Formats: sequence, C-alpha cells, structure tokens
Amino acid sequence: MKKVILAIALALAVGLSACGGTAGSSQKPAGNPTETPSTVPSIPQETQLQILQANRSVWEFRDPYESPWFYTFTDLDLNGRLEVIAASTQGSGVFTYVNFYEVRADGSGIDNLYHANVEIEGPDDWPEIVLDRLPCYYDTAAGRYYYPCEGVTHDGYAHQYYSWQALCLKDGVAEWELIASKNVDWDENGSDTTECRDAQGNVISQQDYDSAVERRFAGMQKMELTLNWTKVEIPFEGDPVETAKSAAIQTQSAELPVQQSDANAAETGGDDAAAYSSVIEKYRKAFETGNSKNAEYSWDNGLSEMMAYSSAVGYALEDLDGNGIRELIIAGMGTSDFSERNIYDLYTLENGAPVPVATSFARMRYYLQSDNSIRYEGSGGAAYTNIVRSRLNGSSLETIEMIFTTEQTAQDGSLYVACYYQQGDSERIPSEKSVEISDEEFRTRWEQMDADTVTPALTLIAGN
Repeated sequence: MKKVILAIALALAVGLSACGGTAGSSQKPAGNPTETPSTVPSIPQETQLQILQANRSVWEFRDPYESPWFYTFTDLDLNGRLEVIAASTQGSGVFTYVNFYEVRADGSGIDNLYHANVEIEGPDDWPEIVLDRLPCYYDTAAGRYYYPCEGVTHDGYAHQYYSWQALCLKDGVAEWELIASKNVDWDENGSDTTECRDAQGNVISQQDYDSAVERRFAGMQKMELTLNWTKVEIPFEGDPVETAKSAAIQTQSAELPVQQSDANAAETGGDDAAAYSSVIEKYRKAFETGNSKNAEYSWDNGLSEMMAYSSAVGYALEDLDGNGIRELIIAGMGTSDFSERNIYDLYTLENGAPVPVATSFARMRYYLQSDNSIRYEGSGGAAYTNIVRSRLNGSSLETIEMIFTTEQTAQDGSLYVACYYQQGDSERIPSEKSVEISDEEFRTRWEQMDADTVTPALTLIAGN
C-alpha cells in the first residue's frame, strides 16, 4: 500500500484466499506435518461471518476523520476461526491504526487480538497492512505463519523511518517481529543519509535491508495470502458508504469455490452506466442546483473542482485495461481552455460498485492518451513539475514513464531547475532510475504526450 497509498487509494473486497491449505481450516500446507487439529472448523464460516458482522460496532471506525478505512475477513493462523482486520492509515506521518479481532472458539462473540502495549513505528502504529497480497512463511518447527510487510513513518519531509515487520498470531495476540529498519534523513540540499540496522541494532547495508525478509525466513515454505478489503468512507453527514466485492469468503480451494454476489453481474456484462449511476447523479445534482462553481461543494461531495470551468459535464464508458469492465470517465463539455480535454473523474467497478481511480484538481490534472494510458500533470511550484504516464491496474494507476523538474544545487552553490526522464516508479525522485535531460528534450516529450491526448465521445449529464 505504500504508494497510496498511500495512496493509497484503495477500494478492495471482503474475503480470503488461503495461504496454502484450505481457508477456514487448521490444515497445514502440503508437505508439512500431519499431526494437526481437525481440518473442519467447529463453527461454519457463514456463522462466523454473521458473528463478526453482529459485532461490527466493536471493531469498526466511526470518526469521519478516520475515513476512509478498510476491513477484511481472513484466517491468518488457519485455526478455523476467522479474524477481522480493520485498518485506517492517516496523516502525512503515515500512521496505520488497526482493530484486530477473532471469533471465539465457542461462538459467543469475538476477542481482541491487538494488545494495548503494542508499539511498532510509533504509538499504536502498525506497518501498512492494507495490501492486496502478503507473502506468507510457514515455520514447521513452531507451527506458525508469518506475514511480513513494510511500514513507513514520516517525521516531516526531512526524516523517514522504514521497517520490515512480520505479523504472527501467538497465544491469542497479534505480535509483530522486527526484522530490519531503515532511517533516511534529508539535508537542505536534497541529499539523503541512509542508515540501516538489523533486529539487534547492528548497522547493515541497504542491500541487507532489502533482503532481510528472505534471509530471516530462509528455508521456510513460502506462500501468498490474498487479502480482499472493503473500503468504508464516513461523510460528516449521512450514512457510511462501503465499496466491496462480495461478503463471501473467497478461496482457491476446489472444495470451497468462490461465491459471487449478485453485484458481480455488473462486472461481467451488465449495465455499466447503471452501476455508475450514483457518481453520475452527483454531477447532475451539482449542475442542476448551481453548485458546480462551488469548490467547497465539490470537495464535500468527492467531485472534481474542475467542473467550475465547464458549462456542462458529460460521461463516457471505456474499457481502458481490456479486462471487460468499462471505466467511467467524467469530463467537461463547453470547457474553458484551462480544462480542455481534462478528465475530471475516473472510476472503475469492483463487484459492480464504483471505485475512484483519479480525480483532477486545478494543479493536478489527468488526461486520456490514445493507447488508453492516463497522463497526469502536477505542479508543486515554479521549479517542480511532474508529467506521469500510467496504466490502469485494477483500481490503481501504475507508472509507465515520467518527466519532471526539481530544484538542484550546482557545484558553485547556485540553484537551478533540472529536468529528468524516468521509466517506472520509485519511492523518491530523482532516484537511481532518473536520467537528467535537457530543457529541450523535456519540452519535446511533454509536447508529444500532449499531442497524443484524446477526448472520448461524451454523453451529456447536465448543463448547457
């Protein structure tokens, strides 16, 4: 989730893909010892889901300031009893708060697996757990499953703290094992100093930090856990809005086939326009009530402020990634030059529900390219411009290439604006992937991407 992250921006489903063996059982992966408890849980999965949902008030986040948050049902220790992980990542410091509960063995309720004294990167801060997939390592000697993931905390722009942690359920408590850490400090000239340490506090190389997980779990059976999350947004007024695929446990097991909810029909050939009706109606209301020029109204309703530069707004449905699901493109009609050809909002479908992918603002705008890639143009000031071309992957955008400018210091101490080209993404820019280019090449590449911009045929939503 790092780039969401952070992003992000995530909108995932509820479910479990078994990390070896059968979901909802205590069966260990093939090749492991056979002296295991019964592989049939004493409480049916459907009943366990009902217990978790009945206790939602215990594990959910209620404060709008914690929105959006995510939850998933899973069985990390494969003991046949389901857990719920509810997580909210907040602030520029990237703090992840988690509620973590498991169904009791007798079905009488749920138990808290998140003990009060946990302290990872900061007070009550977990590594960023809201990920589509987690590696899973099985320790045959201890009979435990470990799930490593990386956490990051920002202490302002100048200091970043990274750590590899491994999650394991132990004696009814969620424990995190520190594997390695990395501190990055930036000076006023934009140069960084990086120090990495192992779990015992010994200084190690960056390469050792990057390979710390593989070395810690060397020789253990490696699998992969798929976590399908539900996204919950809490408006300051009104009922919470959820974006989910299915309320069924999903597994790769032939004995427990994936169950589809009725909403899946929209993903496999239903009326896409109807599936996006809630988004389309928000824009219709904005224009029909005269609120399309009100920035605060657009922010409060999750709409693009770019609609203020249009006399009308329309939509198009295009399958941008070729997976058979058409994305919703909202754009202006009768726009000013400032917002010409600009995508206001881009949505895709997750189990028939609209999921936001990108929203344009005055200083960060999205455009559609002829190859169905998405171009982003952003500015952080006169010396800082980013032009990024991305492809749609699920509900996220993956960087293909970018050009950008940033302020640099010359050998004589003077400041200048440097131009760069880079393929793929990186945690920071410039990085080892970045290649410095001339001003002329920067302008040429930008002009080429701009010339390749296309505007889909729009159907009028509202306006004149």
